[in-house]
Amino acid sequence: MKLHELLSEKINTDVTFKYREDIEGDKNRGFQVDEIKAYLNDEEAGYVRIIYIPKERFEARYPNILAFLNNMEGKVGIFPYNYRDVVDYHKIPPEGLKKNIENAYIAIVGGWDTNEFERLRQLSLDQVIPEYEKFERIANKRYGKRFKEFKNYYVDKGIEDFIRVHPHFQNKGVGAALEYAAHKWMKNRGMKFYFSNTRTDPGKGLLKKIKQEYPIATDKMRSYGQNVTRDRFVD
Repeated sequence: MKLHELLSEKINTDVTFKYREDIEGDKNRGFQVDEIKAYLNDEEAGYVRIIYIPKERFEARYPNILAFLNNMEGKVGIFPYNYRDVVDYHKIPPEGLKKNIENAYIAIVGGWDTNEFERLRQLSLDQVIPEYEKFERIANKRYGKRFKEFKNYYVDKGIEDFIRVHPHFQNKGVGAALEYAAHKWMKNRGMKFYFSNTRTDPGKGLLKKIKQEYPIATDKMRSYGQNVTRDRFVD
């Protein structure tokens, strides 16, 4: 029996859906949030929100590892404050980079080195960009794996950000219907949908029931240096 046939036997097929794409706009470091609302007998029964980073946004916001460290990892001193929205340091005037170069050194290399700071202060403007390119090479050696793991975890992979079934609609198949609707929504866009690994007690109960009743696949990957598993509906 195919998955959609199995689901149609168990999920409440009277549930209808309304879809909203990118409800927050590009305001959260490249993440996109889509929302699916469920209706039963024309009443809103619940909703699920899906979060992911579209590939084109990732490439625009994180063209190099320094942009990733500055804007996602909290190493905000890498780029000058007045250019905090710029993601390619090649587009920042060398004089602006030079004023900030000690902060960049501390954020990427670490530590306090008076002799090195003095050398950095003596750089000519045409030496500043090559110095930042050296910072980028150091960053790739130190944080390159984390950067790749971040991309692999979030780019074009939908994650259940939040699911809620309103109290008087619980135990009617609405939660499972929302989860499967999210799976289909992402699949139609060529992406996978993963259940959240952090859930409230009701959410844990729903996921447990889904795992008992429907075919589930588990993917292995890494996140922040840790091996993790992520569950999803079988394609």
